[in-house]
Amino acid sequence: MPSKSTTVEQPIRSNTYRLHEFDPTSYDWDDLEVLFDTYIAVEGVTDDNKKRNLLITALGVQPFKTLISVCKPKKPTECSNLEIIQKLGTNYARVTFSSTERLKFFATCQESSQSLTDFANSLRDKSVTCDHPIQIPIQIDAVQVNFELDTGSRITIINEYVWKLMGKPKLHPVKLTYNSFSGHPIPFKGEKMIKVNYNDRCAQLPLVICDNNRNNILGRNWINVLHLSNKTLDAIVSDSSIQNINSGFKNLNDLLIRYDDIFKDGLGCCKMKPHLHIKSNVIPKFCKPRSLPFAYSQAVENDLNRLVTEGVLELITVSKNEFATAMTITDLKISEFA
Repeated sequence: MPSKSTTVEQPIRSNTYRLHEFDPTSYDWDDLEVLFDTYIAVEGVTDDNKKRNLLITALGVQPFKTLISVCKPKKPTECSNLEIIQKLGTNYARVTFSSTERLKFFATCQESSQSLTDFANSLRDKSVTCDHPIQIPIQIDAVQVNFELDTGSRITIINEYVWKLMGKPKLHPVKLTYNSFSGHPIPFKGEKMIKVNYNDRCAQLPLVICDNNRNNILGRNWINVLHLSNKTLDAIVSDSSIQNINSGFKNLNDLLIRYDDIFKDGLGCCKMKPHLHIKSNVIPKFCKPRSLPFAYSQAVENDLNRLVTEGVLELITVSKNEFATAMTITDLKISEFA
């Protein structure tokens, strides 16, 4: 008798997993593109229409309404997947200004509850939009100067500080008038022909000195002579990278000995006297001391005695006809009070 053929049913693949709805208030469009590309790669989706439909279903209510608006007069289903990605990418692109982003980057501080890893990740995220200028080290008259590559400037400029490092060479008056990007005239101290050395290439090039602490700008007149215009930006950055930093100290102990006044025990003291300028007709105010919780009394007294012993505070006697203000005692939760 012929054997009965048995068929094994393949388990139906679950399609319950789907992309999280895109919410522009939670994450950026670039993040959704990464999630979407990963999703279609895992699912093995190759059909462009199916990619488009999956992308549409991954949009929240407000992004979907935005998609309908940017696709008009056509419907979203009449557009290709690439067209939808480009339209939404343009609509949800972050508008940033590099100067503002740099200020935010350098003003970033580590929060008390933030780990070092999270702080480093935050700095990486903020540095993406900073658009830091390309720094190129060039030797001029035996002085190493870091210039910012600026193809929008027709001249090369150094600030007054670098000019002083060069020994304040004699300058000639600047014959032409130059304006900034905003149209304001830029004041200069003068100009001079200078010996330039960059990557074994020497040349005598004109240099303009400004009369304040502006950035050192590498303009087009030097870029062409030094053949920087023939290089890619990656090659320029690679040539300008710092290969080694030599601190001059063989070990940590040498550093501690060299700067023993910084690392010694104790609070330390600034060698300066502050001055308060007060109008002569100001009436002194005498503020009464604030009440202190009994539980803090002993700890505050101990800390005040410590500050007096270290010379931070000094006991004085004041009358009600003099200036006096009460201390604010704050629990720092580290067995210290301030």
